[in-house]
Amino acid sequence: MLKARNCNINDNFGALFCEHLEKNKHLRVVDLSNNMMTDASLKALAIALKKNQCRLEHLKLASNLFSDKEGVRFSEGLKHNQFIKSVDLTNNNFTDKTATHMLAVIMRQASL
Repeated sequence: MLKARNCNINDNFGALFCEHLEKNKHLRVVDLSNNMMTDASLKALAIALKKNQCRLEHLKLASNLFSDKEGVRFSEGLKHNQFIKSVDLTNNNFTDKTATHMLAVIMRQASL
């Protein structure tokens, strides 16, 4: 489990974290809520999740600075991941555009 809430984490950490997430088969829970990560980190997470090599099950990303710019790509990454069970994206800057894509993933993905 990695808990890094309220740590002022930015995209530099986000990119580095995602590089290691792709290779990590032991980490199951990550909480990066209430940080300063932007769409650049969300894009990197989408790529890591899409590769489906990590076994991450619970991802908390509430209250960051994410928007629709990468929200749709992130939902695509979730679609390809067979292990993820829950994702918390509350209090970000998503609109109906991202919500619609997320809903489609939830409907197709039995694990979510």
